[in-house]
Amino acid sequence: MAAEQVFLGEHGDGVASNLRRATRLAIILDRHLGMNGVLNAWPGGVDERLIDSVRRIDGPLLNRIEPILQEQLAREKAIIESHRASIEGLWLELIGRGHLTGQEIVDGLRPERPLTCRRRKRAGRSDSDCTVKGEQS
Repeated sequence: MAAEQVFLGEHGDGVASNLRRATRLAIILDRHLGMNGVLNAWPGGVDERLIDSVRRIDGPLLNRIEPILQEQLAREKAIIESHRASIEGLWLELIGRGHLTGQEIVDGLRPERPLTCRRRKRAGRSDSDCTVKGEQS
């Protein structure tokens, strides 16, 4: 989703499974691990039926996890932007040759503008703010 937004300006409809996984992880952070700013958490393990049930009955849950999902999307986009020229170079190389090795991809991903992240505390919770060096957040 983030790469589509960075390179195409929008995302297609194929991102649903990624959003489901991200939402599931945010729910686990919020309810199971107790990272929701309230003093309650699920005992025991993570049960998929419980996640689906909570998603339907806990209205404030979606409001709590939306900022987490938005923050992580922004972070992903900043990371992709920091590698943009490298990704475009790899794309051109792939078009020209028809294949790339894994090592060529790793070697080709050199951030031309370092990504800087800082932790901050806001409304009782900690989060991060990532920007590409030289740009304002």
